[in-house]
This record gives sequence, structure tokens and C-alpha cells, in this order.
Amino acid sequence: MKIAIFADIHSNYQVFNKAIEDIKEYVNHFVFLGDFVTDGFEGNEVIELVKTLNHDAVSGNRDLIVFDCQDEATLDWTEFPNLASLKFSAGCLHQESLNYLKSLEQLKIKTFMEKKICIFHGTPYNINDTSLVPENEALMDQIIADYDCDIYLFGHTHFSFHKFYRNRHFINPGSLGFNFGIQEKNPHPYKYGILTIEDGVIEFQSINVSYDYDKIYDHYINSDYYNYAKEWCDLLLLGLRDSTNHPVSMLAKVIEKAKVNNIDISRRIPKELFMEVFDEYIEMNRL
Repeated sequence: MKIAIFADIHSNYQVFNKAIEDIKEYVNHFVFLGDFVTDGFEGNEVIELVKTLNHDAVSGNRDLIVFDCQDEATLDWTEFPNLASLKFSAGCLHQESLNYLKSLEQLKIKTFMEKKICIFHGTPYNINDTSLVPENEALMDQIIADYDCDIYLFGHTHFSFHKFYRNRHFINPGSLGFNFGIQEKNPHPYKYGILTIEDGVIEFQSINVSYDYDKIYDHYINSDYYNYAKEWCDLLLLGLRDSTNHPVSMLAKVIEKAKVNNIDISRRIPKELFMEVFDEYIEMNRL
């Protein structure tokens, strides 16, 4: 049995569709590990394609946050330039897409070919937790004790790895939206995986998806999404170029500058501060 494992698509329909076309003829089942949407404008297309497949899925943190974005009265979006992308992405979603996201559980345990598979986004305890990394064996011990399975599938960090630990498989397939941690410049910025279970043997293959950066770049900058959330989109395009988490890196610099200048950003990031740091960051990392 062959199971395709996808995580963190983030509305990147163009690459997602290519990956599905490459494998749909020989894969028996699909597993989706959350974060279908946001950071793009084709969330509906992603979800509609997912729904055509024989699959299991769990929710990601971004799939939940779109519901916070539905109530515009809760935030003054003009004062949150770093959230413009979220507002646009959430606003694109049809009711059918929102219904699908709302139906997802945060953890599932499935059995395939007599092998138990635990499926979640961050950790089984916290959808936003980024601590499930190869070095964190204490967390793996806890997960094994609480959820005794043969295979653990998860995403969220966008860093791909496969660790065989205590006779279990811990697998993060990386991201099909924005894969991070690749050393060379943009060789394969998109990843997913194929899990094979046959005669009691478990094998995992990491799959790289090559896609023309210029084509993706043009697709984004010629969209209404780019016009609405230009700054965030520029950071995402930098990430697609060199597989670095530029949005997080830039926000870290915002936090640093706010601390140096004694600016309170506990409720919001002032637009002036955001744009000042953004301009400096883009100058250092030009597209």
C-alpha cells in the first residue's frame, strides 16, 4: 500500500496540483497534515482537489485562524499590515471550504495494513507546537507512551525529517507550500512523502517537487492577493526563492527593534514600525 503524505500546502495550488498529477495513478491513499490555506489566494482550489481524493486529514493552526479572520470587528486591519495576507486569504474562502475546514479533527489514529498511524499537525497536545524535531527524544517518548502507534505523521515546522526511534517512525514530510532548511539555493523548495507498507515493512520516501520559480513569481505578483498584501507576499516570494522562513525572520527583527526602542507590540505592530523594518529587510534580501 502506498500513502502520499502532504503537509502545509498554504494555498499553493499550482505546485500541489502538479504533485497530485505526478502520483495519483499509483497512490492508494492520501494523508493531509493541516495548513491547507493562508499565505496565498487559491485555498478553495486546494480544498476542492483534496475532496476528490481518497484521504484522511487533520486541521492545522492556519486552518483554524481563518475563522478568527471572519469577524472584522475584532481587529482594525488597517493597523496590522502583517495580517493583511490572512485577511485576504480568509476572505477568499467559500462557505463549502470553510465547512470542510471546520469538520477536521486535530488528531486521528488510523490503521493501514495492520500498522497504526497517528496523524496530527504540531504535536498531539498542541497544534501550534514546533518542538517535535529529531533531537527531542523526550517528547517522542511522551508521545509513544500516550499514543502507542507504529507511525507518527505531522507537519507545522516545514522542516522534513524521518526518524526511526524505539521501533517507531516519526515523519515530517516538509511543506508543499514553503519548505525550509534546504542548503542550496532553491533546488527543490517543495516536499511531500510516500509511505509504503508492504508485508509488514514500512518505508518512507521523501519527494522533491521542482517548479519554475519565475512561473510562481509571476502567478503571485499578477494577483489581487499581491495588490492587497504586497509586503507579506514579497516575504513569501523570498522564501520560495531560497527556502528560508523570511516572514518569521523579518518579524523577529520587528520584535528586536521594538524592544530597543521601547515600543509596545503586545496588542499590535504599529504600521510605521512594520514598514520601516520591512524596507530594511527587503533591501538586504532583494528579490
